[in-house]
Amino acid sequence: MPNSWSNVEGAIHSQPKSTDGGIRTRETFKSFEFEFEWKVPPKGNSGVKYRIFYLTRTDAAGSEYQVSDDSGDRGAIEHPTQRAGALYNQIAPGKAVAKPLGEFNQSKIVVRGRRTEHWLNGENVVEYETESNPLESPILLQNHGTEIWYRNLRIRRLD
Repeated sequence: MPNSWSNVEGAIHSQPKSTDGGIRTRETFKSFEFEFEWKVPPKGNSGVKYRIFYLTRTDAAGSEYQVSDDSGDRGAIEHPTQRAGALYNQIAPGKAVAKPLGEFNQSKIVVRGRRTEHWLNGENVVEYETESNPLESPILLQNHGTEIWYRNLRIRRLD
């Protein structure tokens, strides 16, 4: 685990102003259900990456479930596709259901073949289908330079 991450009261916590890398799974996944809880500070921004097609030592390129302070993060304010639950920079969430700052949100990513769903606090906020079958890749918790807390991480294979 990179030095900027630590365990704080049962949550994985990334320190602010550190960009030494995200945390990724050792195993790879193709069709899966990934449940997690998260919270960000004011102006916070991060994400969960999957269907990764390019992996570096500190980050990855692929599909991203956006995690953000929708009322404080500049990107989320200016671009609906950068709000909590979005498929980052591609599909805006259909509803604004993020909890107030300081509270943990419950999220779920479901990938079944070409179909993907993003859930936020019990609401399906994004659905999409790709032209090709999913890539088998790790799942990465992004370190975007702001504090982020993740807890209750659960993954289940669907293939």
